[in-house]
Amino acid sequence: MARRLLVLGLAGPLLLAGATLGEAGPGLDPRILRLLESVSEERLSRIVKTLEGFETRHTLSATDSATRGIGAARQWLLEEMRRSSARLEVAFDTYQVPAQGERITRDVDLRNVMAVLPGRTARRLYVSAHYDSLARPVRPGDTPSATGGFDWSATDGPAPGANDDGSGTALAVELARVFAESGLELEATLVFIAFAGEEQGLVGAKLPRRRPPRSSRSMRC
Repeated sequence: MARRLLVLGLAGPLLLAGATLGEAGPGLDPRILRLLESVSEERLSRIVKTLEGFETRHTLSATDSATRGIGAARQWLLEEMRRSSARLEVAFDTYQVPAQGERITRDVDLRNVMAVLPGRTARRLYVSAHYDSLARPVRPGDTPSATGGFDWSATDGPAPGANDDGSGTALAVELARVFAESGLELEATLVFIAFAGEEQGLVGAKLPRRRPPRSSRSMRC
């Protein structure tokens, strides 16, 4: 099942990006097979474990530590994307978000991590996940929050987030490497992006100032 999901994860963006597929007989196009074979299970596992190791990636967690919190996580992701391939244009997509409601209780520096693989046209295909993690569940005896039973005040509590959404982030990062190193010439520009602020209401995904072209499509890992 995992390999089937990876096939879809690789073949879908390739087809949507407008690559010209060659004749591959009754099976898959050989270029798709090569992409699939390039996926490193070891690297996927390492990325998830590294993200989990920051202990929390809550959007309001610490940014002044090199080993713990969302600041350390986003810096590591930026550097990991840059290490993936020189073809990737990697940068923070940064916003100053004011306090708002129960989930964002103070002003925050929010940074999406973005890697762009230029294509032949400006048409963009987005492959996205979110790297922030959720505050710990309310402990027995605590008063449940009005939004989902989570303690939103625990902004620096344990929230390793391996599944939600460390695993999706790992796939987006690995796909960026695989496509960049493939040598394929794609019509569409691919944008691999790890959003922050997802747990606060998709904040990071809503912030980019420029709307994508109408022809843009999004695939979330």
